[in-house]
Amino acid sequence: MIGGRARWVSIAGAEQKLHTMSEMTARHGPVHLGMPDFHGVVGRLKADKEETACS
Repeated sequence: MIGGRARWVSIAGAEQKLHTMSEMTARHGPVHLGMPDFHGVVGRLKADKEETACS
């Protein structure tokens, strides 16, 4: 079991890390990871199915 003082030190360390991460985010901003946007893909697939059905 963690004692009261050790728990306080652990919480203080976590808060310091969160503060550092917040500062880094504020400086650099969010990073776009290039995740695909499926809205355009769905529209194309629907159009392709309609063309195939009409053929």
